[in-house]
Amino acid sequence: MQVLLEYLDIEPEKVRAVSLLPAVLTAAEDFAERYTGHQFERQDASTKVFRLPRLGRSRLRIPTARTISSATLDGLGLVYGLGYDHDYWDGRGMPLTHVQLLQQPSPYSQRLLALTGDWGWYPPPSDIVDGTYRLASRMFHERQATYSDSVVTAEGGVIQYFRQLPATVQAAFDLIRIRKVGIVQVAA
Repeated sequence: MQVLLEYLDIEPEKVRAVSLLPAVLTAAEDFAERYTGHQFERQDASTKVFRLPRLGRSRLRIPTARTISSATLDGLGLVYGLGYDHDYWDGRGMPLTHVQLLQQPSPYSQRLLALTGDWGWYPPPSDIVDGTYRLASRMFHERQATYSDSVVTAEGGVIQYFRQLPATVQAAFDLIRIRKVGIVQVAA
């Protein structure tokens, strides 16, 4: 919370709503994950289960993984390189974001792919951390500027500054943003 207070540029004694700070930071972190398509929370040695689509797509988008130690399809083990392969979203050494099945499963199977590994982009890139703190401080100050951020343009439109993502934050998030491809995760 100390880092967020520095971004807010106010002393802790002068913040009346200190109890809101953790919630605002969590909201900014959740937004960063949704916007970029990456998972930043660290989850070691956990299993996630995905339902494969019925159509013939064999490439599946997964939340950000650091490693994948095992994979099963409907309870049957898959061997890396024979049954499945994984790759990075852009090949630049970033976390794993896609799994490619090398053989199509039976159309009559449940089509449940269980992946065990270490999840989350940890530690997150410094520009993403900075953007998240900037976004959190902006969310905190947004409460005080409910109507003062609105400007009417010459054409009669309305621009609300706090309703737009700051350009520096958007640029950092866009650098690692993954194209929207459906993810269907089954609750484990």
